[in-house]
Amino acid sequence: MVVTVAAFGDLRQYLPGGTEKSELQIPEGTTVGGLVEFLAIPPGKFWFATVAGRKVQDDYRLSDDEEITLFNPVGGG
Repeated sequence: MVVTVAAFGDLRQYLPGGTEKSELQIPEGTTVGGLVEFLAIPPGKFWFATVAGRKVQDDYRLSDDEEITLFNPVGGG
């Protein structure tokens, strides 16, 4: 199946070509957590994801043609 993945901050480096948004071919039944593994994002670099603007859990099963946005942890103070 094909999904569109958008990433912010340092997470862009894990998308093909280091772009802000990419279409990816992933196996049917892939979860958000599986997508993070598929992209080889190291533990601690990924904070949460949204699908169609709604925050989802790592066990959310992705569907064909969905748009996923990945967010990295932010700091400040």
